[in-house]
Amino acid sequence: MLGQGAKSWYVYLLHTPVLPELAWRGPLGRHWPRVLERLEKVPGARGYPAPSLPSDAAHGAWLYRDNVRSRLRRPRADAHAHAPVQLITPLDDAFLSERLYEGLERWAPRLTRRTLPAGHWIPRTRPDLLASWIGEFVTSVEGGTSEVTAAGPYAERFGGQLVLVTGAGSGIGRATALAFADAGARVLAVDRDAEAAARTADQARERGAAAAWSETADVSDGQAMEKLAERVTAEYGVVDVLVNNAGIGLGGSFFDTTLRSGRRSSTSICGE
Repeated sequence: MLGQGAKSWYVYLLHTPVLPELAWRGPLGRHWPRVLERLEKVPGARGYPAPSLPSDAAHGAWLYRDNVRSRLRRPRADAHAHAPVQLITPLDDAFLSERLYEGLERWAPRLTRRTLPAGHWIPRTRPDLLASWIGEFVTSVEGGTSEVTAAGPYAERFGGQLVLVTGAGSGIGRATALAFADAGARVLAVDRDAEAAARTADQARERGAAAAWSETADVSDGQAMEKLAERVTAEYGVVDVLVNNAGIGLGGSFFDTTLRSGRRSSTSICGE
């Protein structure tokens, strides 16, 4: 309680009369995007914040005043969530401790928990992952279950995360991609053989991946990998796990190895 009390310093400020409204309608409202960018490295974006942010935030102060003190004084014994609930907890949250949610199953019996290594503002920093988890949760509830059904041993750790595997068309790469599929990850299978990559993506979906796609790229081609990185960021979001598996093995004497072969082999293994 003491630790969370220290993290909740902003709640006390919002309970002071008049000052929060003046701050939000004044300098805080104008500089809020830069505050987020400096404190938590939240990226800027077009259209953010909305022009109404100062007034919205000023009005929002009343949410704390109307709810926090009254609920602490008169907690409700019947405040149960009868609908399915998904709790997504960022592990590096500077304002809310993970321990704050201990025992939550008492109040939300149909609870699905998710965690991710991120700060407080995950709607701004990880919208791709949140959208994936929300979509998966809605699908599971509409399908008649109240929790996400990824059953692999590492589902809690990797479920919904975007995993890119190079050389995923066969061998170790395919096995690795399918292992992440078992954990409910979103799998992006990359291989220079387009058909092989597509087969891996199909198998990943069959194995329980939250989603699976394939991309064609040769990791020994630096320009191709730069284009792949741009495409992945634009179409799939931020990569959580990169498995740099693609590589080429060379046999024979060092003195018989051509410069071209040596560069191709080292680039394949280390170039990403």
